[in-house]
Amino acid sequence: MFIVQNQLIMTDIDTINRLKSLYGESPVNNLFFNIIARRKNKASITKVDRILGLMLNEDENVNRGEIVRLMQELDALGFGRFVPGRHSKPSRMEWSVDVRELAKAAMGESETVSEVQPGELDDDHEEDTDCDVLEHKFYLRSDCLVSIKLPVDLTAAEADRLAGFLKSLPIESGKDL
Repeated sequence: MFIVQNQLIMTDIDTINRLKSLYGESPVNNLFFNIIARRKNKASITKVDRILGLMLNEDENVNRGEIVRLMQELDALGFGRFVPGRHSKPSRMEWSVDVRELAKAAMGESETVSEVQPGELDDDHEEDTDCDVLEHKFYLRSDCLVSIKLPVDLTAAEADRLAGFLKSLPIESGKDL
């Protein structure tokens, strides 16, 4: 590690090599880093369920356990802190590095990862939802208008997933109005 303009740079070759090997270990790891690399801003937090949703849009074979395992490994390597969800708080990775640089290093495009101060980072909450959406309104009943925002490029597979979610809601059947 060395300091450049008050910024700590991680250059430990063993850590960077382990990061690269993580990228090659599984398709899930590859997809995780590819999605992180697409971020527009630095992130302070990546929630497990948020990244899982993004990954499921691209690969139906992703499971939560693999993401948790990868985040725990990234914690062990010193790139942040994995926090298991407790008391309605979501499981998440609290980053201490620029995640975009982390992804580039994992993909072999860089040999360094900058550590960042907490004030420099953006929250994860909605940055990854900068897709173009359309609001659809639907009269569920004569007195009940519902609306939903969906991506303009919604795929049939995504529509099927959404329909499956709606069908799974705990709704009493047989009570037609």
